[in-house]
Amino acid sequence: MARTLTIRYTSDTHGYLYPTNYADMQDRPMGLMKLAGEYPHDGNTLIIDGGDTIQGSPLTNLYQRLSPEEKAACLSEDTYGTHPIAAMMNLAGYQFVTLGNHDFNYGVDALMDYLTNLDALCLCANIRDREGRLPIAPYAVHRLENGLRIGLVGVCTHFVSRWENPKTVEKLVIEEPIPAAKAALDAVKPLCDVTVLIYHGGFECDLETGEPLTDSAENQACRLCRELDFDLVLTGHQHMRVDGVRFCNSFAVQPTYRAPHCCGITVTVEDDGSKRFESRIIPAEGKPLARAYDLLLPLEKSHIGSVSKAEAPGGPADHIRKHPVSGGQQTEALFFGQEHLPHPMAELGVFPPLRVHIQLGIVEKKVAKKSLSAHILHLRCATLQKQPPNPDGVKNIGFRNPLT
Repeated sequence: MARTLTIRYTSDTHGYLYPTNYADMQDRPMGLMKLAGEYPHDGNTLIIDGGDTIQGSPLTNLYQRLSPEEKAACLSEDTYGTHPIAAMMNLAGYQFVTLGNHDFNYGVDALMDYLTNLDALCLCANIRDREGRLPIAPYAVHRLENGLRIGLVGVCTHFVSRWENPKTVEKLVIEEPIPAAKAALDAVKPLCDVTVLIYHGGFECDLETGEPLTDSAENQACRLCRELDFDLVLTGHQHMRVDGVRFCNSFAVQPTYRAPHCCGITVTVEDDGSKRFESRIIPAEGKPLARAYDLLLPLEKSHIGSVSKAEAPGGPADHIRKHPVSGGQQTEALFFGQEHLPHPMAELGVFPPLRVHIQLGIVEKKVAKKSLSAHILHLRCATLQKQPPNPDGVKNIGFRNPLT
C-alpha cells in the first residue's frame, strides 16, 4: 500500500509574522501567521523552514535592540518561549529548520536565544559554533505515523564567512555545504525511505537549460542535485519562486520571501520503493493564527507603535543613527505606516515611511538575481520626502530591500 509524506515549507520569512508589509494600511496576503493558520497537523506531515527567519522586519530589528529585561517581559506569557519568532514557530508547529546567513546577523548569543526557545530541531551540517553551545544537529531521521522514515539534512551557504561580522565568524566553524551534505546523506540514507535536504542557498544554473548563471559558489543547489541523490531538495536564499522542478537526481522547490506563500509538497512512496512528487504554492490567504496574533500583539504594538513619528527623539530612526549597523549586519531598517490601520492591524500604531541610505564598502553582484550584497559600513535614515545631504562626496545608495 502506498504511503504519503506531506510537507509545508517556508524560507526567508525574515521576521514577517503579521499580514502587513509595514508600508501601507492594507491587510495583505502575507505573513507567517496567515500561513500557519492553514497548516495541517497530523502524524504524516512535516512543517519545515529554510532559514533567514529571525532578521529583516521592523519587529525583529527592534526586538534585538531591547535590553535583556525588556526582552524577557516582551511576551504576555512564556508558554511558547520568550523569543517572538521562536514563539511563532512553536505555535505554528514547526518540526525542523535550518539556518540562513541572516540568522547570524545579530551574533551567536542572539541566535542562541532563538534556538533555545525553539521546539523545532535545527539541522545544519556545515556550520557550528566552536564552543558547542548552539543546539544544532547535522541530520535527523523522523518516523511518520504511517511508518515512513524520513532522513533530513540541513546546510547553509558558506558565504556566511564572507558577509558576516568577523567577530561572529571567528566563533563559528563554517564548511562548504556539498561535502557536509554528502557526509550527512551517507549517514542517514541506510536508515530511511525518503531523503530531504534543507538548503539555505539557491540555484546557480538556469533550471530549464542547465546553463550556468554565475561563477560564484554562493548558490549550489544545481550541484547538489547533480552530485548527490537527495530525493527532495528544499531551497531558499534567492527569494526566487520555484513551484517544483525535477533537476538531475532530485525534486526541488523554493518559496519567495516575507511569507506570501509556502510550498506544499506531497511525496508518495509505492510498495516497490518508487517515489512520486507533487508540489503547489499555497498563498497566505487564510485568517491569522489567533493564538499567535494575540500572544505577540503586545510586542508588535508597544515596541513598533509606541511613537507616532520615527524622527522623534528616542524614536527608531534616532536610535539607528546612534547605533549604526556594521559588518555583515545588513539590517533592513524600514519602519512604515500610519497612526491607525484597519482590521486586523487596527491596534497597531506605526510610523511614516523611511528610506535607508547605505554607504557601501565592498559590493559584489549576484548575477542570477541582479541584486547586491554588501558589507555595510554606515547606515543613515531619512524620510522618503527628504533626502539627506551627501557629505564628503560619499555616494549614498537608497534601496528598500537590502536582504539578500
